[in-house]
Amino acid sequence: MKSIIIMSAVVLTACNSFSQETKYPSIEEECTLSGNEDSTQCQIAAMDNLTQAEKENQMGFINLFPSAGQKEDCDKAKYWYESAAKQGNEKALNGLGLLYYTGCGVDADYKKAVEYLLLANEKGDKQAQVNLGELYSEGGPGIPQDYDQALYWYEKGIENEPARAYNGIAAINVMQGNKDEAIKYLEKAAELGHPQAQYNLGVMYHIGNFGVYIDDKEKAKYWYEKSAAQGFSDAQHNLNNLLEEMNQQAK
Repeated sequence: MKSIIIMSAVVLTACNSFSQETKYPSIEEECTLSGNEDSTQCQIAAMDNLTQAEKENQMGFINLFPSAGQKEDCDKAKYWYESAAKQGNEKALNGLGLLYYTGCGVDADYKKAVEYLLLANEKGDKQAQVNLGELYSEGGPGIPQDYDQALYWYEKGIENEPARAYNGIAAINVMQGNKDEAIKYLEKAAELGHPQAQYNLGVMYHIGNFGVYIDDKEKAKYWYEKSAAQGFSDAQHNLNNLLEEMNQQAK
């Protein structure tokens, strides 16, 4: 397995790209503009146990991952993550890595995403490990697909995000044709509540997956229901089809 070398230039490249713009209201102003003292912005403003950088990271997070009924705002997420990252906040560095990974508010740039994620991991943010696994597993602009690197980071991420890490390891084994290993890790992820892993197990028991078909409609129903309960729409669709099939067979 290839070794990971973090060059000091990574730190300089990432930090020098921070924007100096201040076009958005302060957190307190965001609270006032929300018109609701119970808004997420007001809750963040009132968190006296958090540093300013931690509050700004939270602002980045709620704009990248808005609650139901709210709209994603990638530009605002970038603004807050950059402000928090300039203060050394490791979670904000991870957030910036996600922006460049997904192309949210910026041009997708996997090389820059890796720089931020490596720096976030170096500073102690463990979520960056599984994010690096997913990035290397996929490959994209500036970074070729690399299963060795992906497995390295997934394995490091097992301690902190086991469900995502196991699901990622399962996906790599699928792509490499290792069916038994894929199913083993898929089951681990599903048992820990990963909705996509639960869905994939449902498919395996329903109509076949990864070249494996086990005709067990009750188990398929069980895993579809688990996944659908977490909002995985494909699982709900397949569950509806399965229930219709089971009703037809019962007649």
